[in-house]
Amino acid sequence: MFVQIAKFIERHKKRPSAEISVFGEEKTAETIRLCKMNLAVHGLSGDVKQGNTYYEDIHNSVGKFDFVMADPPFNVNGVDKEKLKDDKRLPYGLPKPDNANYLWIQIFLWL
Repeated sequence: MFVQIAKFIERHKKRPSAEISVFGEEKTAETIRLCKMNLAVHGLSGDVKQGNTYYEDIHNSVGKFDFVMADPPFNVNGVDKEKLKDDKRLPYGLPKPDNANYLWIQIFLWL
């Protein structure tokens, strides 16, 4: 996704490295390494860290970003509602614990 954005920016006669900043959070270490390698191959850099977006806001991101891109694992079951009770990213309340779709939507909305 980030590489395609960089190509879009280049087509509009701008320098991607000056126009975008990449911040990411991923739970799998191998995926993080692949992401960083892919960014580097295309002349980009990013702050991609390991974490679980459900329960962590590693970049303290509420209100920090102009745009959010995501590829969430929709329809995840078993979200621990107790860990989310004070999360400021959920202004519309806690999602049902058996499905995380509304959790993702709220997180994207408030970043």
